[in-house]
Parts: sequence; structure tokens; C-alpha cells
Amino acid sequence: MSGGQPASAPASGNATRLNKVILDHEKLQQKHAALQTAVAESQQETDRKLKVLYQQTQLLNARIDELEKSKKMQQERIDVLEEVSQVKWVDGAGAEAENEGVEGAAAAEGAAAVNGASAVEVPDEDTIQRENDEALASKPVKNLINDSYEALLGTKLSGKNLPGYPFGIDREHETWPKDRATKKALVRFDWREGQHDSSINVEGREQVVAMVRTLAKQRGKTTTAYVEKIIPGQLEKKVRAKYLTLGAAYRAENKDDLEDDGEVDSKGMGSRVKSKLEARSRKRGSELCPADLKDPKWDTLMIRNAMSDDEDEPEYTSGDPRAFLSVEWYWRHKRVSEFFQHLDAVPDPKPDRGKLAVPRRRALHVKMKPPHTARQLRTRVRTYMVDEEVLAKNPDWLTTNKVALSGALWGKAEPIEDDGKKKRKAPTSTVGQRIVRRRAEESGQSSKVTLEELEKKMNDTLGGENVDSLFN
Repeated sequence: MSGGQPASAPASGNATRLNKVILDHEKLQQKHAALQTAVAESQQETDRKLKVLYQQTQLLNARIDELEKSKKMQQERIDVLEEVSQVKWVDGAGAEAENEGVEGAAAAEGAAAVNGASAVEVPDEDTIQRENDEALASKPVKNLINDSYEALLGTKLSGKNLPGYPFGIDREHETWPKDRATKKALVRFDWREGQHDSSINVEGREQVVAMVRTLAKQRGKTTTAYVEKIIPGQLEKKVRAKYLTLGAAYRAENKDDLEDDGEVDSKGMGSRVKSKLEARSRKRGSELCPADLKDPKWDTLMIRNAMSDDEDEPEYTSGDPRAFLSVEWYWRHKRVSEFFQHLDAVPDPKPDRGKLAVPRRRALHVKMKPPHTARQLRTRVRTYMVDEEVLAKNPDWLTTNKVALSGALWGKAEPIEDDGKKKRKAPTSTVGQRIVRRRAEESGQSSKVTLEELEKKMNDTLGGENVDSLFN
């Protein structure tokens, strides 16, 4: 037994070293935890500073916008005063030279008055308003506005000819509508109810106003004189009123295309699409139809929302056989186009009904509109019908009842069936509400509300701390 006692010394040394390693490890853990806490606190403080900087930038931009609006409003008032009072506002030393010219002109007018000539009369407010109203109601100004809309839209102003807005692409996209002669991008408006003063439509109307002034100069002094008598801001209102008229005409002609929250069903689609779907269904059910076209995975494609749109043949003249122009959706997948091409080539099992069908030819252009909204899953477009690149740019289609998942037959997840209950539409703005909003914008109150909101957000982020102390 005594021979085994010396081994206790190394064992004791190992235990000491092990205890030291454990203590060192615990210290490292404590340091690591402290470091993690410090990093987290630093990251939190950095995030807070970045948030404050972002909110400061927003606030600064809002203040700049407010100043620009105020400057524009003041300049318009100065322009009116100069026109009415015949007084030109000049800053600094230049005023003396300007006054000398004005005094000389006044002296000449005085001398002319003494010799029997009449002095220049300054029009009163009633005269200015009357001339403004007469100018706005004049045929030259109405023609200017109509011609400007036609030139920028590249089409006539009837409801059936007015183009919709090409959602899903921007003006730089190669498929954006362009003028055939100049190749310049055309203007497009969003005609939907409640979108009257969206940024898209405001920018479009600004281009119309600019075009009106350009055309007025080209048409001579008489037309220019009418435009010059219009009080600042009134031409913009006249152009907006014309937009509202055009929008109402477009919505009356295109009720189905503008149905944002309603399901597109048999009541919402034209008889042209209905007859086309019926013919394709007959062909697909016939014995002459190839088996691959009868594959159940294509069943969800046989809905009206997936059919291409049929327009009147533009070159149709009275007396000629009637024909339709079949216009594909810009978002349609190539596989769907090929499927319908093969299906259309199948003989109609009911030839008598087939003969009654109006001939169709495929258009070279595409329809620049998103898929129809459909509350029920059975009438909704599926992802396999949509081009992948287009869907990637419009992911909201999957959450707004426009597009549903393809399902198991396409190797994808099954879409969730909704209850099909109709949701109440948000009430559109009443006339009175629109008037209140316009007054707020004209008085500059809208920008002040934005400033107050931004300041409140930044103060909440600071939590009572001064901005300077935060970064020092």
C-alpha cells in the first residue's frame, strides 16, 4: 500500500491545474457575456442614431417641400399683382433704374392723357375674374385642353379609345406605350375611382398643362391672349375637371377592368370572352382533342379570367365581315399561349356553332393590365399562368386575390380556399371630403400636418434627449 502513496502528488497537481482551467474558462465566459452585452447595447444605440438621422432627413425634406410650396404660392401672388397693378417688383439697387423707366412711361401717359388720349386703366378684381371665366369657357381654351390630352395620350378621347394605365412597368420599360412618330413615351392615367389626385395622375396633368401653354404659343396671339387671362391655378383646375370627365367615360366603358374588389364572373365579362371559352371547352372535351391537352392540370386554366381580351378589329369597315382582335395579357406565360394555340387548332365538335363564331386574329401588341381580382379560388388566375419575371415584380398579386398558387398537379403547394364572402368596399371620397382636402393642400396645411407627425416621431425616438448630445 505504501508503494501507491507517491501517486497522490501528481493527482493533486492535476486537480489544481483543472480547477485553474475551470476558473479561467468561467472568467472567459463572463468576459464574453459582458462583451456580448456591450455589443448589443452598442448596436441598439447605433440603430437608434440611424433612426434619428433617417427621421431628421425626412423632416428636412418635408420642410424643403413646404418652403418650395410657399415660394411657389407667393410667386403666383406676385405675378397676379404685377399683372393687375402694372408694378414690377425689383430687389436692391435695381429698383431705382426700374423706377426711372416707370416714371418716364407714366409721364408719357400723362402727356398723352392731356392731349386727349386715354390713360391705361388698371382692371379691378371683377374684371379679372370675368375675363378668367370667359377665357376658361372659350372654344380656343377647350380645344387646347382636348388637343393636349389627345397628343399626350396618342389617341382619341372617347371612352372606348382611352387607354388604361400599364401597371407593372415604368416609363423606362421597353414595352411602355410610345408615340409611333417620335418614339417618345406617352402619358398614361390611372382612371380608377378614388385615384384622381394620385402622384401618377398629378404628374400626368402637369404635362397636359405644359402642353396647353406650348400649343397656345404655336397658335398665335389670339389663343395666347386667352391663356394669359386665366388666373394662376385655374388652368390646372380646368385640366383636372377634364380628367374627371374622361375618367368617368373610361369607367363606364371598362367596368370589368376597373373592378378592384369584385369577382370577375359571368356577369362581369363580355359575351366575346364567354363564347371563346365555351368553344375551347367543347374542343377540349371532344374525341379529336389530344390527350396532353386534356390533362387535369390544365382544368384551372379554363376560366374567363385567363382568356385573352377581344377588341374590335381597328381596320374594320362597314360591309366587311366582322372580326375580333385577340389581345394577350402582358403577364401571360408562354406555356399558356402555346396551350391555347394547340387547342384552337382542334376542330369544333359542333361545326354549326363554330361557324357562327366571329373570326379572331392574334394581335401584335399585349394588354398592359394586371390579372382580374377574383374572390373565389375557382375563378382566380394561377401562378403557372403568369410569367415568372412579371410575378417577381408584382408579389402583391398573390395577396390581393389576383393570383393563387398552382397546386399539387403542378408540383406546388395547394392554395388556401377563402370563404368567398364579400368584403365591404371602403367608401370612396364624397364630394365634400374632396373639397376639404383640396383646401388643406391649397392653404399649405397638409405639409404642416406632415411636419408635426415627423417631429412627433423623432421626439418619441429621442425620448426627451437632445439631438446634439446623442451624437457627442
